[in-house]
Order: sequence, then structure tokens, then C-alpha cells
Amino acid sequence: KTLQSPLEYTIVPHAYDGIKHFYMRPDLQLLQIFRCDTPMYGLAVRPGFEYTDDMLDKTVIVSHPSPINLIKYFTRKDVTFDLVNSTSAPPKRVKDSLSHISLTKELARQKYGL
Repeated sequence: KTLQSPLEYTIVPHAYDGIKHFYMRPDLQLLQIFRCDTPMYGLAVRPGFEYTDDMLDKTVIVSHPSPINLIKYFTRKDVTFDLVNSTSAPPKRVKDSLSHISLTKELARQKYGL
């Protein structure tokens, strides 16, 4: 809806799921990029859960949409994801035993004791 109205300036976070609508648009001109280091991401499981690399082929990983390409890039596997709209939801779902593996930030992993 934002792109249907006249805009002078807009700030669009890269973690925004709809960021794809702002890229490669000839009618939009990039003024400035605010760059910030990406937080440390990784796979997190509950204490005592036996993780093995072959689980990436058969276990659904819960994640926010933004970092999923990281895991696909580094593992070179066609990982299946259960996408949620919050970066804090994946580790909470693992902590609550609703999922086995989450792709999450290091701070969230620590917060939920994973």
C-alpha cells in the first residue's frame, strides 16, 4: 500500500518481509543506506536435545523470514522453514517444545536458555 501513494522519503528496514517490493524499482531512488552489522545468528535447540547435521534434511526449522538465506547459503541444503513474524518467536517456540530447531540471534538464544 505504501508504494501506491506518493512518497518523498521513506525508511525501509532490511528485516521487513516486504523489502523485496522496494528493490529494483526504477521509480525509486536510493538516497542513503544505513548499514549495521547483522547480529550473530545460529541454530538453537533445547538443552538435552540431540542435534545432528542430517536433521537439516528432515526437520522443519522455525525462523523469521529475514535470515533464512544465511542457513541455505552456509549449509547448501534445501532446508524447510516454518516462518513467523517475530525474531523472538522462534527461540520461544523451541523453549516451549513447539519446535525442535530455531534459527535465531545469539541474544535470543541466551534469553531462552537454548
